[in-house]
Amino acid sequence: VMNTRKVETKDGDADLKDYTIPLTVGIEYDANSWLTLRGSAYQSLISQQDNDYDTSLLTGSKINPSVLAKLKPKKRSFNTTTNINAGASLKFGNLAFDGLIGTGTAAGGITDSKSEQGLITLDNLMTRLAMTYRF
Repeated sequence: VMNTRKVETKDGDADLKDYTIPLTVGIEYDANSWLTLRGSAYQSLISQQDNDYDTSLLTGSKINPSVLAKLKPKKRSFNTTTNINAGASLKFGNLAFDGLIGTGTAAGGITDSKSEQGLITLDNLMTRLAMTYRF
């Protein structure tokens, strides 16, 4: 996965690049006729951010600081790239409910994987929920 962003101004340019090579391993097991369990682990094998811009672009009104956010100018690896999830499907005939327990933020909220802090919390038990009906 590679993302490249470029901001051009008359005062200078900002080049923001990041890439990651992910590995995801998952397993699913039919524990019973009414229950399926699953688990997965995600890890970035290689990840890097390469942000190249002059910090003078942040002064005055050259570039809004929110455009560059927390992307400081330098090369670095992503801090935390491990993501662990567990899920279950409860089956009732042709109807199935799928739920997920996953890593979240320190406050227990579910968020995107870049904002996670590696905490598995049961506060979010089955909060990512889906329903499937098979005709």
